Amino acid sequence: DKAAGKWRHSGAMVVGSEWISGDRLALLVQVHPDPEAKPRPSDAMMERLRKWAAGDLVFSVTIGIGSSADDWPDIKTSFREALAALQYKMTAGNNRIIVYQQIRDKENRVDSLYFKWLEDLIHHFRIPAPAWMDDFARIFDHLEERVLRNEEMQLLLNYLTHRFAREMEEISPEINEYWDTVTYPRMAEALKETGAMTEIRAIYESLIGELYDKYVTILESGSNTHIIYDVKKYIEDNYANSDLSLNHISERFGMNGKYASQLFKEEFGVKFVDFLIGLRVGQAQKLLRETDQSINEISRQVGYEHAISFGRIFKKMVGVSPGDYRRLMHPGRTQEGM
Repeated sequence: DKAAGKWRHSGAMVVGSEWISGDRLALLVQVHPDPEAKPRPSDAMMERLRKWAAGDLVFSVTIGIGSSADDWPDIKTSFREALAALQYKMTAGNNRIIVYQQIRDKENRVDSLYFKWLEDLIHHFRIPAPAWMDDFARIFDHLEERVLRNEEMQLLLNYLTHRFAREMEEISPEINEYWDTVTYPRMAEALKETGAMTEIRAIYESLIGELYDKYVTILESGSNTHIIYDVKKYIEDNYANSDLSLNHISERFGMNGKYASQLFKEEFGVKFVDFLIGLRVGQAQKLLRETDQSINEISRQVGYEHAISFGRIFKKMVGVSPGDYRRLMHPGRTQEGM
């Protein structure tokens, strides 16, 4: 009651209050209608409450306001709207008033490019390249522009941490341990406790920056072996790309192509080009045995634009042409699949 006295405003007063959870207080405000009043009496009253809490208490409050209710049955709807308004707190921010009617029509979707930008961030982090900071800024600039519900924003941020977790597992035991014991726990705490996107952004940027610095230090004190394993995995995942070459690898991983080829041979005992051909021919053999696709189609699927080049390389590796290989694997077949 003493606090309620501080919140009174001409034309509005608190007529009921109840704690609905450990950190949420529901207030029923009676307003004498004045269509000319700007701001509305109820909004002005809540703004006084917000300022009083920020000034006199050790915490701030975020207030959700529902529609005006003319009849008792409408109070339930207004209450639900006030709760719904608080679902936008990550977007709108803490320590402010969120009016349901003002925010409900602004809700929009995250751009599907979010997931591409995230893959760019992961890639530049792992290379490593400072461009990860530009990717990070692009992602969070976009999120701060969106009007999304808390659970949607949390899903997007959870996906970000999930992608980092997967990547850290593949980099090195040392960096993965740092992620598990330092970076991820602090990110999870920020997402749980902070609530405002601008604050989460600052925390995430600092934590990823620290992780990146530690990663670079590890790389500078070691060798380039880890990069060659990344190159090997990239070739295994992208052998069907007809543009895959040493020049492509050089641009992708920011290292000299000849040096990459030398490291590859030293680490795996096979030349880059021979490893790539082996993957392509191996997959071609599988498709020739298990499918009825034409040799032209198979050629394109394994990274060769021209079937003639594919046939020449296949015969050199296997000893027979693709058509003969298919007939040998299926003696009863009379069609070459050309």
